[in-house]
Amino acid sequence: MFSFLINNYGWFVIVIGAFLFWIVFKFIRNVVLKIIGIVFAVLSFLRLWALFT
Repeated sequence: MFSFLINNYGWFVIVIGAFLFWIVFKFIRNVVLKIIGIVFAVLSFLRLWALFT
């Protein structure tokens, strides 16, 4: 039964898996880039604040 599913739907499962992996990868990359941007903004703000005080 399982081998039957793999033979008939193996390519479908591979395509769905690759698509899901791509979506998750893009989402994680966007989140990481946003976190890095926020950290850099906070650090630069603190640096400016330290200069002016």
